[in-house]
Amino acid sequence: MNQLPYLFRPIKIKSMEVKNRLVMAPMGTNLASQQGEATPSLISYYAARARGGVGLIITDDTTVTSSAIYHPNGLRLHEDCLVQSWKNLTQAVHAHGAKIAPQLIHPSFN
Repeated sequence: MNQLPYLFRPIKIKSMEVKNRLVMAPMGTNLASQQGEATPSLISYYAARARGGVGLIITDDTTVTSSAIYHPNGLRLHEDCLVQSWKNLTQAVHAHGAKIAPQLIHPSFN
């Protein structure tokens, strides 16, 4: 008898279907470049979790403005030049059937 009957069933969140209910919570990897890009190491890290069966991945904390960069090797989403590395990351995770979302942050230094 399965004690967790819904864990491995798909779930819909609005129009997005997630293959199961296993969610990887955000954690700092410090694998992004000093410019905030998703590096090959970071992409491999998340792709491995997707390949392992996680349905939804929430990324490292991701800074949304250049005036509040939290740490030097953190992900960023404040410039157009960063979009391609995010596309590469997303494609790598999607290739294993998982979804991915950034954990957006705006730290205060006051």
